[in-house]
Amino acid sequence: MQSLLKILSLAFGALFVGFATVQYNDPDFPLWIFAYAVPAYVSFAAFREKFNVELIWMILLGSLAGAFTFFPYGHYEGVALKQGMKTMEIETARESFGLAIVAFACVIYLYAAYRRRQS
Repeated sequence: MQSLLKILSLAFGALFVGFATVQYNDPDFPLWIFAYAVPAYVSFAAFREKFNVELIWMILLGSLAGAFTFFPYGHYEGVALKQGMKTMEIETARESFGLAIVAFACVIYLYAAYRRRQS
């Protein structure tokens, strides 16, 4: 279990750093860099088996709220890279899915943190 957590946390950490680096051309880039840099920090901390459960809960709740808020209900056109940024719905769908990935990672970290507390 620990080796799987280490692999996942490194993969998520690298993914979130990548997500943060491609936000430089957004008009609201400070928000999105922060939204992915903090989960990257949490991922690398999880790699070292250091869990700040309160921070992970805050990120989980915020990312879930953002994922549901930004999802383009009824106007979904896909998030494929070949589509570019033709519509705002494509941009918000990508942001929604990125935040959903953050939430998924947080669930894994919370599970690992609570399992660690029990042992």
